[in-house]
Amino acid sequence: MNLTIVRTFILSTGWPVLVIGSFFLLYKSIRFYKDVNKVIFGKLVIIMTAGWLFTMYCLGIAATVAMYLDLVIGITVVLPIFAAWAITMVILTVIILKWSKEAVVINHFYQDIERKYQSIFELSPEAILLLDTSGMIMATNDRLQEWLGHRTRDMLGKNIITLPFLSEDSKAKIMKNFSERLLGKTGPPYEIEFTNKKGQIMFGRVIAASLKDKDGNIIRNLTMISDVSEKVKLEKLRDDLMDMAVHDLKTPLTNIIGMSKMVLDDKETSMNQEQKGFLENILTSSKRLSNLVMDLIQVNNIEDSGLFLDRKPVSLAEIALGLSWLKTSALKRKIQIETNIQEEITLEADKDILLRVIENLISNAIKHTPQENSRIILNIQKKDSQILFEIIDNGEGIPQEYQKRIFDKFFKVEDQAYKTKLDTGLGLAFCKIAVEAHGGKIAVESEEGKGSRFYFNIPEKAPSINF
Repeated sequence: MNLTIVRTFILSTGWPVLVIGSFFLLYKSIRFYKDVNKVIFGKLVIIMTAGWLFTMYCLGIAATVAMYLDLVIGITVVLPIFAAWAITMVILTVIILKWSKEAVVINHFYQDIERKYQSIFELSPEAILLLDTSGMIMATNDRLQEWLGHRTRDMLGKNIITLPFLSEDSKAKIMKNFSERLLGKTGPPYEIEFTNKKGQIMFGRVIAASLKDKDGNIIRNLTMISDVSEKVKLEKLRDDLMDMAVHDLKTPLTNIIGMSKMVLDDKETSMNQEQKGFLENILTSSKRLSNLVMDLIQVNNIEDSGLFLDRKPVSLAEIALGLSWLKTSALKRKIQIETNIQEEITLEADKDILLRVIENLISNAIKHTPQENSRIILNIQKKDSQILFEIIDNGEGIPQEYQKRIFDKFFKVEDQAYKTKLDTGLGLAFCKIAVEAHGGKIAVESEEGKGSRFYFNIPEKAPSINF
């Protein structure tokens, strides 16, 4: 066959096929690019298809020129290379485009996840800030704008500690927490103070976390801020009212207790048995109320500045003498208090605080031992270098689910089985703080209907302090 005829046939059929195929491949690539919503994989397919088409056109032009310059070389050498390349690229493009269905499904799946996270981000009641490793705000929702009146877009691109509505103390807290997290430490939640555009002081509770790459390097910081302004204000109001109440009660109670003791101890005062009973009841009730007031003062003081202990050698015989008023109170309910104390034991402790711990535990036992002719046992004994205190009763007992929380401040539970309140709001909270301040531990064992055993240990010798 004449080679000139072959060349004419190749050029007259090859170029139209190449042009039509190019448009088809380009159309499929653009459609795929739109189907996957222009994500990076769709862009990559467009670039690859464009590159392949450019290469094929270059080879097609080279083959055409070669066939006109040297017909034999063009047909036998350049044309087969062009054909092989074109077929290979078409096959690869078709395969990639066949995967488009899977790619579209995967893309829609991840877009659905992204939409859900975006909804969480926007609808979250907390302010969410995404920071880079320098503290610059990369993204945030509109919660701070709603709280403070400062526009969200004005915060983007700024370092968090340069925000004008944060107090200097709050900036210092944020910097400290931020620095610790960059060093790999995990800090607890903390509170910050900020001012809205109206000049009102607001408070936020901050929880922060670091986002890391697969190698463990910190790449982002996620900060969540909750508006706790009302909670902080209510707590301050409660504390102010509590301070006012307890300090106003302390002085008259001290006078009532002192005068009641004075009258009872005065042998020249003539009283019949009923009058004496009334006076003893006044003394007992005043003492209980005084203990409650002291618990309130101590718990507040401890939270503000910690518990100061005046440690001195204390004889356990002195502890026993301080419990006489409780024995009188218990006898009125026909409850006996039995004490088993190794009187020769002496320990280094704060006598007043230790006595109040025991008084609180025995008072609690009296309150929840309703049976007549019941018994409360106080055991104090030495075990190695520790002094073990036990208060055992055969009263109502404590439900198992509440035993872990019974030493929490202001924790109260309505016990449906006995229709009484397990009043563990302050007395037991103070006991836990006081025992731990002495270097000991307190716990409870209890079974409903059979009674409770509160026990704690205190080191016989106060730990030495090294400077």
